[in-house]
Amino acid sequence: MLLAYHPSKGSTIALMNELWFANGVALAHDESYVLVADSIQMKVHRFWLKGKKAGTHDSFIDKLPGPPDGVSRAADGENFWVTIYSDAPGIIAYSNRRLVRLLLAWTPRIMRLIGLQPPKKGLVLKVNGEGQIVKALGDPTGKVLWGVTAATEQDGKLFLGTLKRSGVPVLNLHKAQ
Repeated sequence: MLLAYHPSKGSTIALMNELWFANGVALAHDESYVLVADSIQMKVHRFWLKGKKAGTHDSFIDKLPGPPDGVSRAADGENFWVTIYSDAPGIIAYSNRRLVRLLLAWTPRIMRLIGLQPPKKGLVLKVNGEGQIVKALGDPTGKVLWGVTAATEQDGKLFLGTLKRSGVPVLNLHKAQ
């Protein structure tokens, strides 16, 4: 659910109810829309705040290769970074069913309990304002980009957030392929 808090009224309203597992949010540079990552649906939604489409929402980017976690505006102000936490499990194709969504939410805990480690994979996508991928940074070795949940760009570097590691992994964007 995407919520809006109105401090002057002291009230909160729901803007979007169609989210299955909402994660990161990012505001467009001109504040015309806000993006919301939906991990289970493997897409990023756009909710329009201004203009003719104000109050409506659409799909910003879908059919992602895995569950998006974080969304942030890139340093240029025009593009966005979308972090893909891991590969998509095959069962996610059935995520329109409530029981499957519940099982997916518990999968990491269950894997830890039975001693399985998920593959150390991850991906960071740079996406333009039209929802088109302009750069994809992956790491097949899992040394830097695994379990990424956030990305912040500054001074030609991409600082990555993760729940699985200590410290802050950093990618030099001038050297990254």
